Amino acid sequence: MSFYFDSREWMDQRIDPESNSVSEVFLGGINAFFQFACNQADYVERQTLLCMCARCKNVKQRDAKVVTRHLSY
Repeated sequence: MSFYFDSREWMDQRIDPESNSVSEVFLGGINAFFQFACNQADYVERQTLLCMCARCKNVKQRDAKVVTRHLSY
């Protein structure tokens, strides 16, 4: 899991060039991020995160499952 926090390269590896789908490295980074974010006091209290997808633009509060789904497409 530390790979995902030591480097942000996984963010640039969203698409796997061989399969032309979302890469395992990117999905691993998302999962590591959500494990960290969902353990923060603010999330525990509100049960929402700012969605950082292109559509929500880090403005809309969403449930973690919705944010994960938005980032995985």
